[in-house]
Parts: sequence; C-alpha cells; structure tokens
Amino acid sequence: MPALRRTALARRIARNRLIGFDRDDRAFQAAGGIAAALTREDLVFRCDNDLVQLAALRAGVGVGGCQEGIARRSKDLVPILADAFGFSLEIWLATHRDRQPNRRVRLLYDKLAEGLADYVRSAGRRER
Repeated sequence: MPALRRTALARRIARNRLIGFDRDDRAFQAAGGIAAALTREDLVFRCDNDLVQLAALRAGVGVGGCQEGIARRSKDLVPILADAFGFSLEIWLATHRDRQPNRRVRLLYDKLAEGLADYVRSAGRRER
C-alpha cells in the first residue's frame, strides 16, 4: 500500500476509539502498514500491559489488536482490516538441559509443545 494511502487510512482509523500501548510502540512498528502510521496521541486508551488491553477490547472500550488465536475465543471480538496490517510472533518452548531427563518435566514439556502446535495450526481459522 503506498505511503500516502496508508497515512490516509491511518487517519480514518484514528477517528475511532483506539486501544494501544502507552510508551512501548514496538508492536505498532512491527505490525507495519497502517499501524506504524499511528501515534500515541491517536490512542484513547493507552496501556503497556497486553492483558489490560485485551480486557479493554472485550469490554468494548474501543478498537485494538490481539493475537487471532486469543480473539477466536471471544465471540464478541471480530477482525477488522485484517489484510491491512499484521505480524507474526515466534513461539519458543525451552527447558533447562538439566531438567530434560526428568520424566515429569518431559511430560509437561511434551504436552505444552502439543498444545502450542495446535494453537499455531489453528491460526487463521475463526470458529463462529
């Protein structure tokens, strides 16, 4: 999307009640597109805590972003402008080398790996 159109779209989006970060704008910059064109002043609800932002989204305070896998679990959250911006996140599952031989740790690790793989595979599929 050309920068001029992206900026115009960002201005249109900024007319809404936007939820976002207060001091840490790395998520907006990483998302690129229209998100990168938004400024702190465009946001009516600012907080650097993801869980508080998610609670504000669920409460209907305004428009914001969250992981699609999390949004799928709330029927009241709907995607808007999904094609205009987005970003991917790496997921790392790690354990200390000394704990790997422990059977309980291994079982937990395997279960977490299975759950995370299911979560990643389900990305993009909205269940309504």
